[in-house]
Amino acid sequence: MKRLTVLLLCLLLAGCSQKKAPAETEVPPETTVITAPTDAPRGLYDPESTLEDTTQGALRVYPLRFSTITDMRAFGEDLLIFSAGEEATAITCLSGDALHVTASTVVGCPLDTDDPSLQIWGDTLAYYDPNRRETVVLDRQLKEVGRMALPEDLQGRPLLCADRNTVYYCTADTLRAWDLETDLHRVVKQMDYGGQTVSGLHVNDTILQCSVVEDGREKTLLLSAQDGRLLYEGSGSMTLSTVADRFFAALPAGGLETLVFGRGETEAHILSPRDLDACAYYLPEKNGAVTAAPQENDTLRLDYYDLETGSRVSTLTLSGGALPMAVEATASGQLYLLRLDGSYDCEVIYRWDVTGAAVAAGDESSYAGPFYTSAVPDRAGLAACQARAAEIGERYGLEILLWQDALEYQGEDCRFGKEYLVPVLERELTLLDGRLARFPAEVLSQSCSHFTSLKLCLVRSLETVSDGAFEDVNGFQFFRDTDAYVAVAVGREAEEALYRGLYQVMDTHVMSKSMVLYRWEALNPQGFAYDMGDKTQRNSAYLAEKDRAFVDEESMAYAREDRSRVFARAMLPGQEALFQSPILQAKLTMLCEAIRNSYGLRKSPQVFPWEQYLQIPWAQQD
Repeated sequence: MKRLTVLLLCLLLAGCSQKKAPAETEVPPETTVITAPTDAPRGLYDPESTLEDTTQGALRVYPLRFSTITDMRAFGEDLLIFSAGEEATAITCLSGDALHVTASTVVGCPLDTDDPSLQIWGDTLAYYDPNRRETVVLDRQLKEVGRMALPEDLQGRPLLCADRNTVYYCTADTLRAWDLETDLHRVVKQMDYGGQTVSGLHVNDTILQCSVVEDGREKTLLLSAQDGRLLYEGSGSMTLSTVADRFFAALPAGGLETLVFGRGETEAHILSPRDLDACAYYLPEKNGAVTAAPQENDTLRLDYYDLETGSRVSTLTLSGGALPMAVEATASGQLYLLRLDGSYDCEVIYRWDVTGAAVAAGDESSYAGPFYTSAVPDRAGLAACQARAAEIGERYGLEILLWQDALEYQGEDCRFGKEYLVPVLERELTLLDGRLARFPAEVLSQSCSHFTSLKLCLVRSLETVSDGAFEDVNGFQFFRDTDAYVAVAVGREAEEALYRGLYQVMDTHVMSKSMVLYRWEALNPQGFAYDMGDKTQRNSAYLAEKDRAFVDEESMAYAREDRSRVFARAMLPGQEALFQSPILQAKLTMLCEAIRNSYGLRKSPQVFPWEQYLQIPWAQQD
């Protein structure tokens, strides 16, 4: 078990000092306040909700019949609901067990709640108004109590400290601290990244998080707020929050996020939820986390994890696959979810009792373990994964390469990121086994016969050359001498990337055994020609739903790429609407015919997975 050396900030958690008492700021004229929505005596609570009955009281339901809702945030014991328009944002405060409307206001700018300048400290709220270049402070009643104009050379967004005495902000070449009492602007660090902004304040405002852009790529920096010392540097964006001596971080890891948490200077842990590719929501107030994962039967599974023990305490299944717009815990630990609910035809707040007797129990497994790094990985776990990969590969007649073995086969035109987390690889191997099992044995064996070997590389991230520069992709098929390779980046898009890469291997066999696909280009719109990788030639008009001719713009590059993307989508659930297009239905029909002819399957009564969207089943075709 290792300390969180990746973040370093945990070394500062125990000894950081407290800030001095808040200073008063000038009180300007009041913000315009709107009339609160009509509020019944019972508040927004719906006691007749069927969900409350079907979950044995685990959920209480509060329909929001306001204007379009965009987000929800905890506000001490209360909740704030945001309704953002193009020029203004309405904020409504909901209080009490029944969620009564107790305050509301309109701010004169669109307020994105992902904006780090929106900060909430118990009963105070601050945000940045880019139209007036001012930071505004609101009180418990959503009344304006402070407003400060930011410097003209501000770049990105400013962040106000919790004590309301200091504003941190970036210029084009510096990170600065503005002391509001003395009106002095101190240079914290000289920085010139071309694009940079302050994106977080942590550990009693002693650690600054900055988002910067270098060589066209986003990076995250953690810096000392006092002297600008670099504490952490990583690629991509990072979600980080700290409460007292606890920290919670979601680190980018290719197509997934690594969920890391810990306390003080103790060892850091990683959360590996039941659905590793689920959307995760940290709840620092409860020292817990919620994950949400859409299921194939158009439902949403929610799991709640206790980070103190790593156990999955409870689970819920809701109808519809819509993900929560927000998951928040109030100061008292009440857990709320905001989600679009089709049965109400509006956004709904659910209050979820995750510990009550009526809650569906989780299980006894532990979903938290030591946080390993690439430099010091779980070698025993990785060896077990390699052994399992070898067993799966032997069954299907191919070679599955993991960890550092996969990196041996990257070339000048592709770069692989090493996946070293055992829980991720364990999950991906289980999924891969099921996905390969969907192919008839003769399809994989006959396709592999054209090559010395077929190697499947599971990697964390994948970059290929496009227009002379590397860009991120989720899958890549290539050849080296007489070997065929399919590289897949683990995560939410791994399944489609696998099917696309495998079809490109299959295409070699199909084109050698059947003449059907030689008529492929005749199915395209009149005058269309594949652009051979010249993206400037692509026309989005070919993606119009009614007469859609291609799955996506990448399909317009090459005929083989086009076929592989039709095949991959045909293997996935929920693609009925896509194949309503006459052109795509004709392409799918031709592809199915060519595959049956090439693998000796023409008379098979089986309906193969890629045939599920044929409007006329194969058995009924002439």
